[in-house]
Amino acid sequence: MQSSTAHRYPPSARRFHVRPTHLLVFAVTLLLGCSTAPREARAQNDDGRQASLTVSVSGFENANGVARIVVYDAQGSFPRPKGSARASSVERIEDGQVQASFAELPLGDYVVLVLHDANDNDELDTNFLGMPQEGYGISKNRFTSVGAPDYEEGAFTLPPEGSSLAIEMKY
Repeated sequence: MQSSTAHRYPPSARRFHVRPTHLLVFAVTLLLGCSTAPREARAQNDDGRQASLTVSVSGFENANGVARIVVYDAQGSFPRPKGSARASSVERIEDGQVQASFAELPLGDYVVLVLHDANDNDELDTNFLGMPQEGYGISKNRFTSVGAPDYEEGAFTLPPEGSSLAIEMKY
């Protein structure tokens, strides 16, 4: 009798060491972190200083659906289910780009994730291997070759004068 785990992933996934479950977890947690309303601020620094963050995203393949932008403030919350995002925004895509501003963020370290929800179904659509069929982006534009992005790849420090990020979509 053959073991049912012997063919857990299709041959092409095994060859590139792709773990579809990692991408699926990334997709689900990104979407659960999105909301049309900003989240309440949680103290990240001791002195209460705050700054603003402007996120400009380009490289959308089309204007279908919406862009979901999620700001995470700690490695432990990245990416986690609803309630762990510091802030989020849902934006309409115009001319292949979007922009969102987040005011009054406590100074500290953050990661920004962006999803092109092309059919506006609140899901990151994937193929049979679990690979995204919709675009995504991360602050600092660093992408792993396999699996979902990790905190270190996109982490940046929000300074007292605020910051602007440029994120390029990946499909």
